[in-house]
Amino acid sequence: MFSVSCNANTRSSRLVKIKRLTTSLVKYKIVTMVCNCLHGKAPSYLIHCCTSILDVASQRHLHSASRCQLVVPRHNLSTFGLWASFTFPAAWNCLSDELLEPLLTANSFRQLLKTHLLAE
Repeated sequence: MFSVSCNANTRSSRLVKIKRLTTSLVKYKIVTMVCNCLHGKAPSYLIHCCTSILDVASQRHLHSASRCQLVVPRHNLSTFGLWASFTFPAAWNCLSDELLEPLLTANSFRQLLKTHLLAE
């Protein structure tokens, strides 16, 4: 009887690890896509989803403008259209200041992002 519960615990801990890894992988894909959008290396319909706060005149004075954050548009969850329009900026804005450094190369950004996501 003890071995059955031990196997169940092992199985549940594996599922938790898989869930964390999957969540990290999804975050990684979304944030790297945002990085590509900001560098103009993504399709135009995705690039339009990533508007910097610096590009919005009424929000340039905000503290988030100095952190290279993006505008997260208001949306209605029952009738939202393109999910990327609010998912991309929200995921980007959750990153640490170290990752938002504009002088990072693409490779160093990806490496730092992997380290950041696996540490969560």
